[in-house]
Parts: sequence; C-alpha cells; structure tokens
Amino acid sequence: MTWIKVRARRRGETAAVRATPEIRMRRPVLAPLTLFAAICAGGFALAAVDAAAGDAAHDGHARHSPHEDDLADGLARYVVAAQAAVDAIDADAPVAQQAQALETLADDAIALVEPFVQRFPACGDYLRASTGLREAWRTLSPARIEADYHHDGALPPVADPRERARCYQMKDLVVHPLTARRLLEEPAPDRAALRHEIVEVVAHGGALRAMVSRR
Repeated sequence: MTWIKVRARRRGETAAVRATPEIRMRRPVLAPLTLFAAICAGGFALAAVDAAAGDAAHDGHARHSPHEDDLADGLARYVVAAQAAVDAIDADAPVAQQAQALETLADDAIALVEPFVQRFPACGDYLRASTGLREAWRTLSPARIEADYHHDGALPPVADPRERARCYQMKDLVVHPLTARRLLEEPAPDRAALRHEIVEVVAHGGALRAMVSRR
C-alpha cells in the first residue's frame, strides 16, 4: 500500500491518505508528457538552428564575388599562354608568330588589371600607369623601358607600401611581354633575353594565382 501526503482543503492540515489506483496512475503520466513536450521543443529548436545555418550558408554563397574566380581563372590562362610563348621562343618560331603571342599576352594581362585592382585597390594608379607601355613600347629603347617600367621611373608609387610586392608582380605581367616584344625589333634579337622576360612572368603569374586563390 502506498501512502502520500495531501493538504486538506478546509482545515489546512496535512493528512495521510491512501494512494488510490487513480492517483497512482496520474503521477507517472506527467513524466512522459513532459518528455514529449521537451522533445517537441527540441525538435523545433533544431529545425530553427538548421534553418539559420542554411540561411547563413546561402547568404555566404550570395556574398561570394564571381570576380574572384574570374581573376584566378584569368591568371591561370595567362600562365598557360606565357608558357606557350616560351615554347615558341625555344622553337625559334617565325618572328611574326612570336610577336603576336607577346602582344596577346600583354593584352591578356591588361584585361586583368581592373579585376586585380578591385581586389587590391592600393595598386590602382600604379598598375593603370603601367598599361601605358602598350602604346609606347615602339617609341622607347629597351634601356628606357627598363628604367621607366621595370624600375618604376615613370610610374606613381603604390598607395600602400605593404602592397608593393603583389602590385609589382602584377605589373610585370604587363611589362615583360612588351619588353620582349621590343627586343624582338632589334636587328639581332637576343633569344636568351627574350626567354628570360617571359619565364619570369610564368613564375609571377603562378604566384599571383596561388595568392588570389588562397584569399
């Protein structure tokens, strides 16, 4: 027999009464009901967390800029084209073929300047000024190109000195093919010098692509 204490309604006294089967049945029912409510509440909470996570993932995807992928892909294509230009030099391809490959390579680099500046604004004035060599290379001697564009004599300073290294590498993607193009106009082009100009940008382009992909 089970005894429980209850408070008498009228006299405010505590009295011991028998726990009838009805009373004994009511007490344990509360636990399953409470558990069921907790499970339901937990389920709603988990659903809310999952929904929030999904929204966050969606928002994160929406905020991802396609320009970042375009820049990385453009740099990858540049490296492939630069290596093809090296191969043409090594094969002693016709001058016209080499010239076209070098000018196309410079144009490819110039097309990447603005996407690059979007990522690294401190490079803006510096890189835009370097593209002036596309029109000027025919009128400049190799020595002048070296002084004005390789050693930055004709270029403004990088806005943030901490960004100079990556700005410089990107500039080389423009300047080196045009330097090689100018060397090709010499009476006896130095194939080793031509090759060196483009081998450098194969390395620079690969380094920039890796850097852009990591960020």
